[in-house]
Amino acid sequence: MRKLMTEGDEFTVQDTDLGLSDGDPEITYRLRSLTRDVFKRLQREHTKMVPNPKTRQMDEKTNLEALGEAALDYVIVGWTGWMNGHGVAADCTTENKLRLDAARASALLEQAGMSRVAGGGDQTESFRRPA
Repeated sequence: MRKLMTEGDEFTVQDTDLGLSDGDPEITYRLRSLTRDVFKRLQREHTKMVPNPKTRQMDEKTNLEALGEAALDYVIVGWTGWMNGHGVAADCTTENKLRLDAARASALLEQAGMSRVAGGGDQTESFRRPA
């Protein structure tokens, strides 16, 4: 049985459940589900209109790096097991979240539902009907 995601749903994931070769059994994450509405809001926040020099019209341009960082910051609510350079438990701050390696960050976003929300709407609408 599958559960529909609702905004604010939280769940716990072990680092070893992320499918990474260096997963640490002492690290756990508290994640928040990434719903389509939240993703669209984050996308709007990181999209701006820019002039297209060829058409002289305004086109939308999304800063994908900033969008990914905002999504990561949103989905990670807390963690245990991460240490700073002095051997002290690292706080779960935006700055520290962005220090996670790319593979781990990607796996956490996947666990939170990124692949279910980032593709847009129904893809069948983007194709023309056969003649």
